[in-house]
Amino acid sequence: MNEHGTFDYGRLKALFAKLVIRAGRQDAAAAYLGISRQRVSQLGSANPEHARDIPTWEQVWTLEDACGQSVVFGALALSIEPPTVSPAACPLKETHDVVQASAALLPIAAALQAGDFEAFDALMEGVDRLKNEARELRTVATNVTRLREVR
Repeated sequence: MNEHGTFDYGRLKALFAKLVIRAGRQDAAAAYLGISRQRVSQLGSANPEHARDIPTWEQVWTLEDACGQSVVFGALALSIEPPTVSPAACPLKETHDVVQASAALLPIAAALQAGDFEAFDALMEGVDRLKNEARELRTVATNVTRLREVR
């Protein structure tokens, strides 16, 4: 994608030209693809005459497989900005869950303080829930930090 949000043919052609070099230059690429050397040249050409004449994804895949490197697909993958957080893993939601689990312990602790020792099992379950919520928060926060560092 370019800055206008449309497909960038020039970038694909430039990456394809690099891929052709890594695959052993035009003669080798032509042999891998079963096309002429001239056709390989056109697919990677920056000449405006061939501007919209781009390689197919199958041709890209074939050359990447031949040279053992992900030149085109790797570059395109790196250009995709990952979402900061997944919709199902939001730090704010996880923090709220930790607060809720903590708040649920207060009446249980008050019951224990008042001498209701049968509330001890509920306290242990509540502490386990709080630990689980805290672990989920740590996991989400770690992933968010890692995704931000990737940028």
